[in-house]
Amino acid sequence: MSGLVRHHAVIVGGGLSGIGMAATLHREGIDDYVLLERGDGLGGTWHHNTYPGCGCDIPSALYSFAFRPNPDWSCMFASREEIRDYLLDVAREYDVPRHARLSVEMTSAAWDSTERVWRIETSAGPLESRWLFLGTGSLHAANMVDIPGVEQFVGRVFHSSRWPAGWTGAGERVAVIGTGASSIQLTPQLVDAGARVTLFQRTPAWIQPKPNLRHGRWQRALFRRVPAAQRVLRGMEWGFGELFLAGAFRPRLGRVLEQIPRAWLRLRVRDRTLRAKLTPSYAMGCKRLLVDNAFYRAVQRPNLELVDSGVTRIGPGSVVAANGVGREVDTIVFATGFHYGVGPSAGLVRGRDGRTLAQVWDGSPQAYLGTSVAGFPNLVLLWGPNTGTTSIAVSVEAQLNYIARMMRYMRDAGLDALDVRAEDENAFRDLVVARTRTAVHAVGGCTSFYLDAKGKNLLLWPGSMHNMWRRMRRFDPAAYAPVPAVVPSVEKESA
Repeated sequence: MSGLVRHHAVIVGGGLSGIGMAATLHREGIDDYVLLERGDGLGGTWHHNTYPGCGCDIPSALYSFAFRPNPDWSCMFASREEIRDYLLDVAREYDVPRHARLSVEMTSAAWDSTERVWRIETSAGPLESRWLFLGTGSLHAANMVDIPGVEQFVGRVFHSSRWPAGWTGAGERVAVIGTGASSIQLTPQLVDAGARVTLFQRTPAWIQPKPNLRHGRWQRALFRRVPAAQRVLRGMEWGFGELFLAGAFRPRLGRVLEQIPRAWLRLRVRDRTLRAKLTPSYAMGCKRLLVDNAFYRAVQRPNLELVDSGVTRIGPGSVVAANGVGREVDTIVFATGFHYGVGPSAGLVRGRDGRTLAQVWDGSPQAYLGTSVAGFPNLVLLWGPNTGTTSIAVSVEAQLNYIARMMRYMRDAGLDALDVRAEDENAFRDLVVARTRTAVHAVGGCTSFYLDAKGKNLLLWPGSMHNMWRRMRRFDPAAYAPVPAVVPSVEKESA
């Protein structure tokens, strides 16, 4: 490895987490880092997902960094293009493009106990780094459901995150598989474009109205001239988010809040038979609560047919559901979401004992404060296990503040490597288990992707957003141990 350039940090992923981490390094005066992004542009999910209607169901003032508010959001819930542009603006402001290596993928990373660095292999060659930040997120590994016969289909087949440029579906017979967050955004667009849509719904979703108020010229001017006004708006949105998050932990409150999507469904869908098909049998919040105004209108249009059954097989030109309904189609759109978790990178990163994250976790990811894993010094998981709150941006920024304090502590103490203690990591895991055992994701009557392979809550922070920020407001050095240098053994020469 001699001759390699050793960086202070390598960031993997150029989405919200990676850009936020790069901005944090910049604010801490650290310029010696590289950001690896396997795509051809920064922005993460907001760069790659280009399907029509793509947007965020978290209010914009809350889906942004507190250290870099945006007074120019055009409405309460921003479109994909606005969010991408915001992230690119943040990247430019903090000089991230200069450090970015686009179309470069990390293929492996291993901790070197002798040099106390990460040895990283990439598609563009090897790197060395003191720190490794994984900002690979959970919205990039497309969940392409394995349905028998899909390889025989003669038409167009794609996942919603790989939308063909310029394709609208106009005049085609289109099968949309899934009724989750992406489906309820793209399906109305296909219907409005004139496609004949067959929508296959395995499980209905709870949907509440989307108060997408426009931010007029005077409001944007107010936010620019009086930043406190936008902080007030963010505080209000934070409060509503905390309310619904509390409903996940408190069944009685959850049942009260469930009346909002129930009333919205009754108001928007008058036909009792159709309404019954669209009514979930599980508690609100067991699966992701969706926010939308257009989907219920679209399912009542004459060019859309709702099949309330999952797809079991695909023929050369058809899609067949479990209830026996089959339809001839020209195009199949998999709106089936993503594999949640740290993603494929868990199988690429090896710690002190040579095992990968995936091997250590064995199907049940865990990390201290969702950030550090014992046996993996100077490795940081951004939006790691159990960092889920109302807003990803809020969660990630809480982590960024914690990491900045960790790095300052190490600098002041003259340390170059820290490893979280296994007992502290396990104690946090036990706290998660105890506080989420009766959360709606576990007892709400659904199969939730928020749970890991062993039934432990993979997503939720064990408390409120405020609790997360308070917990991560200070760095706790007692939970970590300095990593001693390992002197390689040298065999004595025989006399």
